[in-house]
Amino acid sequence: AEVVVTSMLEGRHSPTSLHYSGQAVDIRRWNLRDPEAAVQALREALPANQYDVILEKDHIHVEWQPKRPVA
Repeated sequence: AEVVVTSMLEGRHSPTSLHYSGQAVDIRRWNLRDPEAAVQALREALPANQYDVILEKDHIHVEWQPKRPVA
């Protein structure tokens, strides 16, 4: 299936959204045969300590949010 980015910097998001700093992207999910599998594949491909991948009602939200190592 074709991956369609629906939002990067543009769009309406929560005031603290990482979209506004260029650290988040939304991907259309309705054209994906298995959105859950797509989310799982993204989670496996991206470093878990740097990216969050969230399956939303109408899109897949991916954000770059590095976590600090636990000391």
